[in-house]
Amino acid sequence: MHANPVPLQNLAAFCTILITGVQSLNRWLCHPVICVLQFQGALGIFILACGWVWAGCMRSREVQRLQALSLQHITSRLAASHGVSSQNALCPAPPAAADNSKTCLPGVTVVLPIQGYRSHSLLNWQSQLSMQYAGPVEYIFVTQSAADPAIQVLQKMISCEYEAARTQLVISGASSSCSQKIHNLRKGILEASRDSKYVLCLDDDIQLHPGFLQMSVNRMEQDPAAFMLTGYPYDIPDPGAGVLSYAALVYHLPLLIAFSVSQNTSFVWGGCMLFPAAHMVNDTYGIMQAWSDGGYSDDLIVAAKCAEHRLKILCPSGASFPQRLEAHYSWRQYWNYLRRQLYVMDTYATRSNKRINHSLMLIHAYLSWAIVLPATTAFLRLLLWLAELILLPSQKIWDGPGTSWDWLRIFGAQECHAGMVSSALFWLGTASAVLALCWMTGQPILYLCSLYCLYSSSCL
Repeated sequence: MHANPVPLQNLAAFCTILITGVQSLNRWLCHPVICVLQFQGALGIFILACGWVWAGCMRSREVQRLQALSLQHITSRLAASHGVSSQNALCPAPPAAADNSKTCLPGVTVVLPIQGYRSHSLLNWQSQLSMQYAGPVEYIFVTQSAADPAIQVLQKMISCEYEAARTQLVISGASSSCSQKIHNLRKGILEASRDSKYVLCLDDDIQLHPGFLQMSVNRMEQDPAAFMLTGYPYDIPDPGAGVLSYAALVYHLPLLIAFSVSQNTSFVWGGCMLFPAAHMVNDTYGIMQAWSDGGYSDDLIVAAKCAEHRLKILCPSGASFPQRLEAHYSWRQYWNYLRRQLYVMDTYATRSNKRINHSLMLIHAYLSWAIVLPATTAFLRLLLWLAELILLPSQKIWDGPGTSWDWLRIFGAQECHAGMVSSALFWLGTASAVLALCWMTGQPILYLCSLYCLYSSSCL
């Protein structure tokens, strides 16, 4: 019996149609606009990679400095324990007063707006209440309602572990003219002790190292021209976290560059803001009024007022905080997060603030699509190449004895040199960015470990 050739002919015709479609898409990807888009995406990714390397180098330099100081401090303590005088005995980081009494540094009020109780809340509160500081400190926890589930957990923790700490709980009530967080911040600042020289506003979802408060106040005391001090978190997803947790992490990574490469900055992060208490209570620069007048984003308003009045913002390397991302991060949470990040760009306190925020929103949108679109075309080109390889047996690429497989023709290199080069540069840029990111993200962890090592040596 002879095999029926019809199915084979149908299969060959189907493969021919697929090959034609794949080749058409490949030709479409060779369009000059697509090539320019991929070159632009490659450039953007290379710039990000360079920024992450720069930020990692600055963090690495600080790690080496702290490690040297820790070694010097340990050596001096060992020498002192053997009765050897050392002129290098020091309590070096941060530069602090030699007197460790509770009155050698000015008073500080720590304001912590809270709402709800999450898996890492207890650990974060413990790190905030355990800060070492050579001066009086009070903690003001502010919540909207007495029915907040965080209150019971917080009160139990304080009664069991932190009875000696000066703490108070303030019920702010519902906000009617601004965001609830800003309403809670204003209430806490106005409740601060009149003996406090500084007020520190913190988010309740960050973890602090023991010497953060001491270091921050010292930096402010050493620089009379500084108006405030801020910092920035680095996200740590929980084990087993899904892709959305990492998507939220990636959103923060470009901003980490701006908070890492200099000890001063023009940006403010609302999760950590250290102000002179008198300027806030008396509203010297109009921040409290701008907050209450329909304020939504506390940090953007503060940054705008600092720019308006040419106020100096400190951002020391030690102001770096682990912020844990929960493993169960839903699409609804992620979409809500993205909406809020874009919505804040359309909030403003002044005309100048409006222009800056809208410019940042346009830049953010442009840079996002300048990387997302080239990544889409690059992935599509890879899929097309894979399809061509699968359909390889049906193509007549063997021209007879003495010839070889025409791989270049399969991938369209002969017809689209620019497309091949732009794709290669995009993937090379992606690989360099991944390597830079892997190295850079390890530096804050090393830095935090060095800080813990230094401050746990009891030199404060």
